Amino acid sequence: MTGIFPLQMVSYPGELINLHIFEERYKQLIQECIDGPAHFVMVAYIEDRIMPIGTLMSVQELVQRHEDGRMDIRCRGHARCKITDMANPAPQKLYAGAEYTEIKSDMEGDGFKYDQIHALVLRFQELIKAEKKIIIRDEFSIFEIAHKIGLSLEQKYQLLAQDDELSRQDLVIDHLQNIIPVIKRIEETKRRISMNGHFPSYPSSDIDF
Repeated sequence: MTGIFPLQMVSYPGELINLHIFEERYKQLIQECIDGPAHFVMVAYIEDRIMPIGTLMSVQELVQRHEDGRMDIRCRGHARCKITDMANPAPQKLYAGAEYTEIKSDMEGDGFKYDQIHALVLRFQELIKAEKKIIIRDEFSIFEIAHKIGLSLEQKYQLLAQDDELSRQDLVIDHLQNIIPVIKRIEETKRRISMNGHFPSYPSSDIDF
């Protein structure tokens, strides 16, 4: 069985993630990965349940080991996987374990949709006045921008669960097309509020009532 690490977050293949490890069960899991080499499965924990699709991860670097045993690590996502069986705890372990199968991902997207997403992302960051610009390469995958465009945890998981890039593109386009008008309305409301009670003056009318 492979150890699983449930978190209220979603990780994607190819992504580098920094984690602070402090629970005894996950100290054991990560130490075994360091001593391995070994992998673990990061799974999203949403609405009090472990989701069935996760990401196979490996520890890339032990950044710091604290005196009390806590660890700061850097890990990388490798592949999507589906949990087929789970035991909590795994036999003779502190942590939960799972059997899983890797899921192949079709990473071939539509060029026109990538251009559309690029334009929508530029508009999105312009509206939110982002201090840190979202850098999009000429060739990119949806996984690379998923954490930067205001998706909810559930939406991020929905992206991970899709087997093909075209479906992920459609989800992101739909999200951005829906959220951009909302942001525009919020910014307009903020602009009106910033008038701070100062009302525009209008010329008096000579019309007698």
